[in-house]
Amino acid sequence: MQLRLQNKVRDLYEKIVGFLESMEDIGKHINKSQEMYLKAIGQLRDGRGNLVNQAEKLKKLGVKSNKEIPSNLLAFDDEEEDEATDQKKLGQF
Repeated sequence: MQLRLQNKVRDLYEKIVGFLESMEDIGKHINKSQEMYLKAIGQLRDGRGNLVNQAEKLKKLGVKSNKEIPSNLLAFDDEEEDEATDQKKLGQF
């Protein structure tokens, strides 16, 4: 009887440890996925010739579309960013 209890406790302990190891692996993969996502977004919207700027240039040339690029993907230059910040501050009063 004592031996069966010890075996069950050992099995339970090992199952808990296995689960905790799986959770650590999941966390590592989530972090890696986030790093890769941020890298991909950077390639999409940053740097010369990025896809977001190219799409915006097409729109300025007259391309008609019902869709808009999400504002969080639009790159601001420093002057536009300062103006946007000032407008937000004015809206708070």
